[in-house]
Amino acid sequence: MKKVLGLTILLSLFTTNTYALDINELKTKLRPYVERYLGDQTANKLFGEKKSSITLPSIPKVEENAKSIADLDVKDPNQNVIPKDKRQKFNYAYVKEVFEAVRKAEPNENDLVKWINVMDQGATHEGVYRALVLDSVYKGMENYQNDITNPVKKFVVAYYDKFLALGVEEESLSSVNFYYMKRETVEKTLEVADAFIIRDKSDLYRWYAIFSSQLAKEYPDAFSNKLRRNQNDQIHFDWASKVSFQLIKAEIIVKIHKIFNYLMP
Repeated sequence: MKKVLGLTILLSLFTTNTYALDINELKTKLRPYVERYLGDQTANKLFGEKKSSITLPSIPKVEENAKSIADLDVKDPNQNVIPKDKRQKFNYAYVKEVFEAVRKAEPNENDLVKWINVMDQGATHEGVYRALVLDSVYKGMENYQNDITNPVKKFVVAYYDKFLALGVEEESLSSVNFYYMKRETVEKTLEVADAFIIRDKSDLYRWYAIFSSQLAKEYPDAFSNKLRRNQNDQIHFDWASKVSFQLIKAEIIVKIHKIFNYLMP
């Protein structure tokens, strides 16, 4: 129904306004409707890739471990973006999703209650994640033979180069445990995110926008969430600039784990 309505609007715009517009102006007028009703991919096919003013900032040199950010006096302008009366609902969704993404298994009721209570008492999204990957269960998963596949290796090499400014040779990834590689990639990414926060939070927003839009373009089937599948970097930038650092980190954590899981189901 929505697509039919969208096509009707587009046809109306085309037939009534074409005479008054040159082709470039017509594309500019039509594109938002195509994106809204038919999606970014269709818009890109019709009008070409949208040029963006958002560029990837230079990757900062990581001087401190990511955990050290908690000890720094860094003000988060959107710390309380989620109202108190809605936090438990958001915490429930995060705990369930991060547990599934990290361990590739659904949490039981005891797990959910445990981690939601921890968050209710003030634990951060990042803190809950670290507890999950540093416990005995995850360590056990890292210890058995589970070498990463070629698609994962190629992703790691390209990702480390572009988003972390770290050189990794594909040959060096032979016999690397899948769960170790997931954790290590997230850890290094969180360190870069903290370095951006210390240097300039707007750089974090730009980095996140390019990071999110590229993952959406290259691995759309890895995500079911509509926002995560969106290929428009401006939309990701706008989202990041309106939420807390912890919510940005939560998305980074979940997205990276989901990509790994998608590439090695």
